[in-house]
Amino acid sequence: MGGRDQNATMSTDYSDRFDDTLQRLLPETYNLMSVQAALEALKDSHTGVILAQSFSALMGDRLVRLIRILENSDRTATFWYLYNCEPANVSKGIDIRRLQDLSEKLRLVRNKTLFHIDKDHVGDSEAVYKQANIIANEVIWAMETIWCVLNRLYAERTGQPWGPANGIDLSGMREIFQRDAKNMREKGVIRG
Repeated sequence: MGGRDQNATMSTDYSDRFDDTLQRLLPETYNLMSVQAALEALKDSHTGVILAQSFSALMGDRLVRLIRILENSDRTATFWYLYNCEPANVSKGIDIRRLQDLSEKLRLVRNKTLFHIDKDHVGDSEAVYKQANIIANEVIWAMETIWCVLNRLYAERTGQPWGPANGIDLSGMREIFQRDAKNMREKGVIRG
């Protein structure tokens, strides 16, 4: 390898890919939380067909983003790549088994109905969702947990917080989206 130490190359590759994965997952998780906050702000709103369709699209986007973050495959650089590189550090203070269980539930949905139309479930895609039994609180717990881990890892590696989020978490996003939904209600854009 041109006189370079192969172990040094592997170490650099791991570190670079780890950092790149963090840089990819942080905005992905940030956007996931903003989608969650938007869904909560629009819940129980009486809207026209455009906003109703947007609500449906946000629900799909939330699921796709969560699957993208938690896909567990040798071919992906996701949360599980970070965990496989540094299991003790990544799992510090969190229920890693619970995240693994959610990943398996998401894989079922991904493979049987969301990204692929499974021939055995083509007539009843709802059965796949029922079998997966993914509940909203579990999704919210996962995104908040992942957000904290990613931010901690980023700060450990760079010595500073991840900039674009400016310290915001899901609660902060909820406040922003609830305030915006209130303004929309006052202007008559949405009712409810």
